[in-house]
Amino acid sequence: MAAALLKGRGWLLTVAVVVTAMVLLAVLGTDRQQMLQDHQASGTMRDLAVEQISTLQVTAGARQWQLQRGPTGWTAAPPVAAAGAELDGRVEAALRLLRNAAPEREFEGIADADAAAFGLAPPRLNIRVHATAEAASPVLFEIGFGVLNPMGLAHYARVTQGRRVQTLLLPSYVAEAWDSVLAAR
Repeated sequence: MAAALLKGRGWLLTVAVVVTAMVLLAVLGTDRQQMLQDHQASGTMRDLAVEQISTLQVTAGARQWQLQRGPTGWTAAPPVAAAGAELDGRVEAALRLLRNAAPEREFEGIADADAAAFGLAPPRLNIRVHATAEAASPVLFEIGFGVLNPMGLAHYARVTQGRRVQTLLLPSYVAEAWDSVLAAR
């Protein structure tokens, strides 16, 4: 009987310790909102704020068009089927992924002649980012998407920012976001 009483009190003591630990973690633990605010962009376009981008030149094969940010959102020339909020949402999501999604791998010493093996000469999809409304203004950032890697989980990409050129492996969802922008056509 005494053993059963001790066993019952043992469970009660265990529950009290667990509840106390949970309360302490809730009160003294890390503030999740602060963690979200302290997030550092780690994507290929991390040095550019999405808000400072006003013009995008998109090329996919022989198709080419320009997207411009206006007072009411993004518009495309030539016009696209999806307009207004739908186009805005797709473009903003794709830009945020370029800014925030970290590359999985960086390749060193990929010559232009070898870029064809990665689908990067020419790329299947190319995006040029400008900070002004003029497409003739300097390109702040350019990314060309190639083919999927053999596992099918990431796309090869070539990023040009100023004089720096990188060949990367980016998560497939980054390229898929730009494919979604293309689907608006």
